[in-house]
Amino acid sequence: MTPKPNGSEKPPKEMFSPDERKMLKPILEQKPPIVELPVASLNVDLSYQDRPRERIVNQVATNFSEALLGVLIIAQRPDGSYWVCDGESRHQGILRRGEKQRVVHCQVFQTEGPKQEALLFAWFNSKRSKEPTKLANNLIAYGVAGVDRGFARAIEECGFTLGKGRRQLRGPSYVQTAWSLDGDGTAMRKALYTLKDAWRENYQIHGYMVLGVARLYHHVPKSIDEQVRRILQRNSPEAIMDRVARRYASAGGKSPRIHPDDKPKLVERVIADLINRNPGSAGKIDLAKLDESRVGA
Repeated sequence: MTPKPNGSEKPPKEMFSPDERKMLKPILEQKPPIVELPVASLNVDLSYQDRPRERIVNQVATNFSEALLGVLIIAQRPDGSYWVCDGESRHQGILRRGEKQRVVHCQVFQTEGPKQEALLFAWFNSKRSKEPTKLANNLIAYGVAGVDRGFARAIEECGFTLGKGRRQLRGPSYVQTAWSLDGDGTAMRKALYTLKDAWRENYQIHGYMVLGVARLYHHVPKSIDEQVRRILQRNSPEAIMDRVARRYASAGGKSPRIHPDDKPKLVERVIADLINRNPGSAGKIDLAKLDESRVGA
């Protein structure tokens, strides 16, 4: 007999939103045929694909096995072209062998183009892969698909990226939480513009720092932009995190290491404390109300 939930258990979080499922539904309801296609006919769209996994590419290239190759998931666009949605690492491994004309088994879905393909890519990599795609790759795919309510576009507009490179934001789950604070991404945008001006050219910026700054913008009703910018310009990320560690220890932190989920709240309070040391004409932040907003948050 299956035990009943005890009331404290939360239902599993849905992997795809209603909008995403609505776009996926007509594709997943298809009965896609399995056909044989030459590797040379397959294309890759890097607007939503992550980089191929080098381990798999090398395995296919150096120790090829027809039996282990499996079936590639392919999208066919209205113009008849074929695009890899799942199996790009295997595709690249065969290309590395110099076997462009090799025929491979492909399950072919009919799609309208990159928007649907991006969700199909996220679906199969989340559901079936033994090495699930990173959250950042799925968030990029949702942005291409147009079902993220503008989250990925906002990141780009603020001067950052979820992908690789100097402008990459590490820890995208925290950035996604910052986006959700006020329903329209206002606090996250303010945080990113401030962090860009103060730190982007010299430091790697982590998601927990984005969320910490965004929380401060979200919880303080008055304009604090000048104050926050001044603090960040005078303190490096390392300096802020050193203060975070000291505050954590002074508050009786039991673990020798701060749990990542606790860092945004501590970042928020440390920056508020620094502002109140020299508030200027904008005045001090009400720390009592700030602490109230942190209860259960």
